[in-house]
Amino acid sequence: MTMKERLRSRVAELTSIIGVSGHEWDVAKYIFDAIKDDVDTIEQLPNGIIVAAKKGAHPGPRVMVSAHMDEVGYEVKSVSPQGYLYFDQIGGATIACLPGRRVLVKGEKGVVKGVVGIRAGHLLTPEQIAKAHVDICVGSREEAEALGIHAGAQIVPDSPLESIGPDGDYICTRAADCRALCAVIIETLKELKAEDIHGEVVAAFNIIEETTVKGIAAASTACSWIPSPAAMFPMSISARSCPLPSRRAPSCCTASCSWVWACAPAAIPSSLRPSATRPKRPVPITRNSPLTVPVMSPMP
Repeated sequence: MTMKERLRSRVAELTSIIGVSGHEWDVAKYIFDAIKDDVDTIEQLPNGIIVAAKKGAHPGPRVMVSAHMDEVGYEVKSVSPQGYLYFDQIGGATIACLPGRRVLVKGEKGVVKGVVGIRAGHLLTPEQIAKAHVDICVGSREEAEALGIHAGAQIVPDSPLESIGPDGDYICTRAADCRALCAVIIETLKELKAEDIHGEVVAAFNIIEETTVKGIAAASTACSWIPSPAAMFPMSISARSCPLPSRRAPSCCTASCSWVWACAPAAIPSSLRPSATRPKRPVPITRNSPLTVPVMSPMP
């Protein structure tokens, strides 16, 4: 299998997992299992972040690459007596494309299919457009609860990965941001050999990036006790609404990463530092940690 085929397969698997911001446990389990045999050390911090390291055969700096595991989506706010699901946005998810769209609702007992119901457009006022609901084809709140659907259930568009374009090199899928980069890091860790590395490569798979950027601070704390030259590189591949005149760009595939760090205290923005002085060794990060870093919801 070529690297192109491997990456497409990996992206398809990662984007099939539901994990809106704050509910990344299933994504984290997949990534942990995918790389545990290809790295020297791996751990999942108490707040859910995965940190894995691969040591090189040559001396050099410790470099960190990072991607986030969560996706934008929606969360059930309430279930009506008739069994309709009313919801809120999580992260930068848009409401404009939802009416009439098929969705997946993940509750306590698994995934239930539904559709975003709304009255006919010519009968709607602007206020009513904002009151869309998900219809999972039950007749009461009790029937919805029997399926494991309560307030807090995750909702994502039902958009499995598909190849598009005449050559099939473009993909259309939900959660490409940032599962595509998670796939790149996973395959890179599998390809890297010790003799290729000068120093150490640390991969951090972060949480809750779609709702806050503080997750990167916790990962940086876990691998920043070895001084090395600091560098920070924001990376992104932006979605385009139409092809560019000089360079064709994907119209419906987006991937981005949180940061690429060369880990050293100076690389961490002052706004994300937990204190003026940073310990020389990493400190445990727990739900009661003074870092006040957001954590994922309890594992189901």
